[in-house]
Amino acid sequence: MSMLLSECCPQSKRRRGTATLAEDAKRSCVVFPNEHCAGAAIDERKDESPNDRNDRAIRSAVAYLSAEIEGVVLVTDDAACLKLATEGGLAAASTKDFCDTSTRSADLKPLLAAASEDDGAAAAALKGGKDATKTAIYEKHLPMSELDAGVASGRFLKGVLRCSPRTCWRASVQTSDGLFFVDGADAVNRAVDGDVVVVGRREAPLPEEEEENKGDDDFSTE
Repeated sequence: MSMLLSECCPQSKRRRGTATLAEDAKRSCVVFPNEHCAGAAIDERKDESPNDRNDRAIRSAVAYLSAEIEGVVLVTDDAACLKLATEGGLAAASTKDFCDTSTRSADLKPLLAAASEDDGAAAAALKGGKDATKTAIYEKHLPMSELDAGVASGRFLKGVLRCSPRTCWRASVQTSDGLFFVDGADAVNRAVDGDVVVVGRREAPLPEEEEENKGDDDFSTE
């Protein structure tokens, strides 16, 4: 939706990536100008947070499209938005539930981030709620001084991260010492495609089966 594009900074990688996706003729993506459609546009409400307004705009757009197109489903992992959507009579599902019921379930499930038993505590920590915990979701980034020293000594290697086209949790880093693979959300540690990153060498060799399969994804190293 046009509202989602407007949320992103015009020069941000997220906006450029979303715009590229929408313009790709091979993809089934279109941009719906919801803010300029009388049947989907919403009014301003006093004391409503930007996030709540955006969620309400999404639900309004889904309601409008559902009346025009058969089979429209709102897919969201925002529990509050999902609850309000279902209470409002909209077809809605979490990403996991949508993938479970999709005819392409076998293709989609491997792309889902693994659910953690303490997802609730992690979400509370991010929002700073009363149930927030001290549990760290990702390891802290090392100080720049330590990174620079590590690169200079050869302990670390510096390069550009290129994510797999299938999942952002598998990537490669082209360095002066060759191509290195990064696997898993913890290892990627919040980096996104195109970021200049510093990586450490794996102390233990990959298990034989992983070594055989590590080239299955087509990583971009340009």
